[in-house]
Amino acid sequence: MTKVQNALNSLSKWATENNMEINASKTVYQFFSMCHKNDSFDLKINSQKLPKSESTKYLGVHMDNKLSWKNHVEHTINKVNQRLRLIKRLARATWGSTQDTMNTTYKTYVKPVMKYGSEVLVTASNSTLKALETTQNNALRLTTRGMKTTPIHALQLYTGHLPITCEIKQQATISLTKIKALEQTTWANKTLDQQHLKTQLLPFNAVNSYLKQLQIPTEVEPICPTTAPMEYQSLHTKLSLLSEVKKHDTPTIALKQLALATISER
Repeated sequence: MTKVQNALNSLSKWATENNMEINASKTVYQFFSMCHKNDSFDLKINSQKLPKSESTKYLGVHMDNKLSWKNHVEHTINKVNQRLRLIKRLARATWGSTQDTMNTTYKTYVKPVMKYGSEVLVTASNSTLKALETTQNNALRLTTRGMKTTPIHALQLYTGHLPITCEIKQQATISLTKIKALEQTTWANKTLDQQHLKTQLLPFNAVNSYLKQLQIPTEVEPICPTTAPMEYQSLHTKLSLLSEVKKHDTPTIALKQLALATISER
């Protein structure tokens, strides 16, 4: 951990030189490892010892030590259940909103929460994603007022929803394929050959495995970045009018007509 401490010292020094201060009370460290034993380390910043965290939230995604995404799925289910309370109020036996309204509410208000972070959830195990599948099944029975004995495949066909695991794979495939197609993201191609974990795939490798199961080619054509016009074409500007006039001696209408004539000719 000497290298990590040296990096923290360099970060603290850089912040001081740039008139900034790192809030050590809001700083934690997390150790990612597949080992069952997760050691603690004595890391300090600004002479304050940093606490260890077992789970960190970054851009709305909860990362646990083994990157199993179990914590993220648990937080997602809790958030989804809170939003499903709204649909429960809309769904009544004798009154309430129509099934189309509740289905649209679920599709636009609840389902995006379940699909958030699909680019990393695609590497989660089937047992981890099963909890999300169960949550969606309960939501479909709620929106359709279906019985518990109603086959879930019939509800999916009736409402037009795919299994949530399939939609996660679909969204991850679209996002990661776009990233891979960008020429400037050379790191995406490098990570495909840097598979060191034996029990977990990298997101790109998981998507490639999914595409091979569907017998879809994994090669993508590169997307050329948009080039600004000024980078390949020189612009010539000429701000003078067709005739020389003095602004304070010329009426506004005449100036306007002269400007339109200049634009039309040039």
